[in-house]
Amino acid sequence: MKAYEANGNYPEGYNYWGYGTSYNVFFISALERLFKTDFGLSAKPGFLNTAAYYENMVSSAGNVFNYADCGGIDGLQPAIFWFAEKLNNQSVLWNERPNLINNGTVAKWNRFLPAFLIWAGNVDIKDISPPKNHLWNGNGVNPVAVMRTSWQDPNSIYVGFKGGSPSNSHGHMDAGSFVMDADGVRWSMDLGMQACPCTNCIGSSR
Repeated sequence: MKAYEANGNYPEGYNYWGYGTSYNVFFISALERLFKTDFGLSAKPGFLNTAAYYENMVSSAGNVFNYADCGGIDGLQPAIFWFAEKLNNQSVLWNERPNLINNGTVAKWNRFLPAFLIWAGNVDIKDISPPKNHLWNGNGVNPVAVMRTSWQDPNSIYVGFKGGSPSNSHGHMDAGSFVMDADGVRWSMDLGMQACPCTNCIGSSR
């Protein structure tokens, strides 16, 4: 849980947020259902704030700030629905809204998809409003800051900065990167996940 202390900033990036945080939420949700308490885990510093980290990693044009072995949009992410209910704040579902309407990317390789049926029972698409803050930042081993001019306009400006160290997990041996979207185009990009050419792990992200 210490990984979330820096305002919910997840050190391994957007895609690995979906991996690591989902298992964390599964465990906490199970405790709540079995014992009617999570024994204080969800109250750990920064943990509930990590929902804001996740939503801010996607621009209004639908592009991901794809540092740290990120392969792109995950599709529907069940864990964020648990956060929405816990926070009583459906605006954290703003990026999930396209996945809940026609032609959404509901299942792009997501082993956790059945949990959506558990955690999204009280969601009404009409009640999902855009977040109010246009600036988000988190410190930690991989400090991140993102800014945008709009949540709703796909042609708006989105800028993301990352610091960090080459020794960080999934760090791509960089000490930082930045991205910029404007007019629906990514003008400056992080190259993100790339395939390994060796015979043992072709197609992996190592």
